[in-house]
Amino acid sequence: MAIFCFGVNYACAETLKAGIEMDNYVPETFYGTWRVAAKLVRTDSHKLFKDSTIDLWNISKSDNVITLENPSTKASASITVTKADNKAVTFEKVTGNDTKKLYDRVELSMRNNSFDGVNYITVKTFSSDGKNVIKVETAKYSLYGEKISGFNAITGE
Repeated sequence: MAIFCFGVNYACAETLKAGIEMDNYVPETFYGTWRVAAKLVRTDSHKLFKDSTIDLWNISKSDNVITLENPSTKASASITVTKADNKAVTFEKVTGNDTKKLYDRVELSMRNNSFDGVNYITVKTFSSDGKNVIKVETAKYSLYGEKISGFNAITGE
């Protein structure tokens, strides 16, 4: 399972750099360790996507790269922040190879020690030459995250 590709029976971990401009607007409360629950809202592939999951996210920043790690699965990926302000963060990633790609977009509404959001996932399967899409599978998950540790988690540190 991927770090924030909830319930996807498809392993993925590829590094993308966060946009230099957007990452500067990410609220400090975004960083830290989170317990994240995901519930399937809709899908066209119940074989690929699970109904619900619980994960851990450890979100950190070094220079201009924001990394999301799952300590349970040891998966790690850098994310591309496409929108950020004091109350919302949207990030994306694309992983895979020539024959299968996973497109992942997460939209979060932040509070001090929690967030609500959605995770949109698209998995595209390509022909062996990588030129033609032969299958597209999608899912939408509702997300709820609770801060476990890090900035402003209970102690304010």
